[in-house]
Amino acid sequence: MVPANFSVNFLLARFQPLRLTMDSVFESNAIAYYVSNEELRGSTPEAAAQVVQWVSFADSDIVPPASTWVFPSLGIMHHNKQATENAKEERKHSKEDTFSMALPYFGEHFDKNDWSLWYSEYRFPEELIQAFMSCNLITGMFQRLDKLRKNASVGVMLFGTNNSSSISGSSEARSLPFR
Repeated sequence: MVPANFSVNFLLARFQPLRLTMDSVFESNAIAYYVSNEELRGSTPEAAAQVVQWVSFADSDIVPPASTWVFPSLGIMHHNKQATENAKEERKHSKEDTFSMALPYFGEHFDKNDWSLWYSEYRFPEELIQAFMSCNLITGMFQRLDKLRKNASVGVMLFGTNNSSSISGSSEARSLPFR
């Protein structure tokens, strides 16, 4: 049974956090970070950025479809045929050849009336000295874009090495008015 003060003690009332001496750590990624060691967190800024990269990838691209398939079998949620088909569709096209299958599918299903596509490049490549600093710029941009999550999708990559890199990306944004 859930105690009456559960939502007060445990932010968002989702699951029990890791209890520390004075505070609690309540998100699974934060708990994993807290209990890990330097080797698992990444001993260099570049390695740490790769850890964050793969954790973010798992959160955005693996967990949602996997949850759609697994949670009903565990009795955590009811089976939703449409959601399962959508999750299978995302997996099918991510495994297909990009030029012969994925891009034509995207072109056929892209709603040109409600969405627009954009390409961008960082305008000051001479400022991109260290790769980890460039990754921090990208992370800061994503933090500022978080409020647009329902109305935009952004992908950004860092290309190159220390003292010779560039940042570019693409985005898909809902046309005005936002819904």
